[in-house]
Amino acid sequence: ERPSDAVSPVGLVLAPTRELCLQTAEVARRVASHTAPAAPRAYVPRSASLAAGGAGRCSEVSCGCVVGGVDFHRQRDELLAARPRLLVATPGRLLSLCGIPPASSRARQQLLSPPSKSLPGAAEEEAEAACRLDGVEMLVMDEADRLLELGFEEDLAAILSLVRGGGA
Repeated sequence: ERPSDAVSPVGLVLAPTRELCLQTAEVARRVASHTAPAAPRAYVPRSASLAAGGAGRCSEVSCGCVVGGVDFHRQRDELLAARPRLLVATPGRLLSLCGIPPASSRARQQLLSPPSKSLPGAAEEEAEAACRLDGVEMLVMDEADRLLELGFEEDLAAILSLVRGGGA
């Protein structure tokens, strides 16, 4: 994808866990359905087995959810197709979708595997950017204390630099 094809959400919600992201995306979808003329459909990864939502067409208000532990390439393709205006994400997966290797993944890889081997899914860090954050107008850090406790400080700093117009 060319950088101009990248998704550029207006709202961004960061949460520390996959489960919290999925719950937040579902609540956002329900709230948005009462605020938009046409009921939006949430983009939730199909492989996340969440009954509601599914990849839907972008509407006036649309919500996407990107989390680790789900096939990266499939999630990337679904995100590009849905083009949500509100994105709920875990920090590591968001950075991967912005084309930046997350510090949290690098640290985990160093702990779990010998230096000569890479973890499955490490190729996602080499993927071209599918998401830009320089259009974000509202940023929410849900359970910010937990994001820091879980070691996302470097990832959050990288995300903030992208939100402030650093591109990606």
